[in-house]
Amino acid sequence: MKFKEIYKNIDSLYISFRGNLKEGIRETLEQRKMFAQSDDEKEQALANLIIDEHSLEVMDKGKGRYAFVLVDGWFHIQVSSSKSKNLPTVYAQISSDLLHNYGSYIALNQLRGLVKELLIEIEEETVSRADIFVDFVTDANFESIGKGSWVTRASNAHIYWSGNAFTGWSIGQGGVISARLYDKTVEIEKSGKDYFKYIWEKKGGWQEG
Repeated sequence: MKFKEIYKNIDSLYISFRGNLKEGIRETLEQRKMFAQSDDEKEQALANLIIDEHSLEVMDKGKGRYAFVLVDGWFHIQVSSSKSKNLPTVYAQISSDLLHNYGSYIALNQLRGLVKELLIEIEEETVSRADIFVDFVTDANFESIGKGSWVTRASNAHIYWSGNAFTGWSIGQGGVISARLYDKTVEIEKSGKDYFKYIWEKKGGWQEG
C-alpha cells in the first residue's frame, strides 16, 4: 500500500481566558452591538471595534451564554458580560488561515494581544479544543474498510458520500475525542481553501489530479 505524508499542522485552535473586563469595555461592546442591530446602514458601519490594529466586527447577536461576538478574518471571539466563575470571560477560535500561514506561535501571540486590550489581566489561559491533522496521499481503498476495522471506544461512526463518490469516515463526533478521514480535495471544492494545494506542492510534490 502506498502512503506518503505531505503536511501536518493544527487546523483550528480554541482558547478560553479568564479575567475581569477593563472599565468601559462592556459598555462599548453594548453600544457596538446596538449599532449592528440597527436598520440604518450608516449605524451598522459603526459596529466595528479597532483593537490592537485589528478591525473586529461586533455581531448583532451573542452566542449561547456569551453576550458579544467579535469577528474578523483571523479570529472569532466571544465575550461574556457576566461575572460567573463557571464561564470563561473570553472564548476565542483562531482561524485555520492564520494557523497555516503564520503558525500557532504567532497566532497565539496575536490573540493574546487582543485579549489584553479587553481584560485587566489574563488570570487563566486554557486550550479548550485543538484540531490536529495529517494530509497524505495513498492508493488504499478506504471505501472497502468496514466499521469493525476501526479500533475505537466510540459508538458513533458514519460514512460519507458525495453523489456516487465515497468521501470519508467520521468517528466519535460530539465526543471528547473525535476523528475524521476524508478526501480533502473534495472538501476544498466547497471550502475554497485552495491554498492547501500550494502547501502540498511545496511540502511533498503533490500534483493536481
